[in-house]
Amino acid sequence: ADEDDLNQTATGPLSAEFCDWREGVVYFGKNLAEFYIADHENNTREQMLDYCVENSLANYPNAAQLNYWPLTGRCVVKDVQHAVSLKPLATAWACDVASGAWPDESSSL
Repeated sequence: ADEDDLNQTATGPLSAEFCDWREGVVYFGKNLAEFYIADHENNTREQMLDYCVENSLANYPNAAQLNYWPLTGRCVVKDVQHAVSLKPLATAWACDVASGAWPDESSSL
């Protein structure tokens, strides 16, 4: 994505409803891609979480798990071809895009 794309605010049909973000956890495993959201300090956390989902799905339609670091504006797309596990990390947020919801305790990762 070029800088103009990264400076746009999150709009459109792909939004947080596709991703139930959870604070304080991160998907650990191989990264497929990552990008930094420019000007992340001047937008709401919800806008940045939405943008992370929108940009990830626009570029990687098969994206399943995402991580977001609000302090740096870093969004990471995990590689669905490799196993991932959920780990606690106070400064990060994670979501499961594939299900559109957060996995419950009976889910296997």
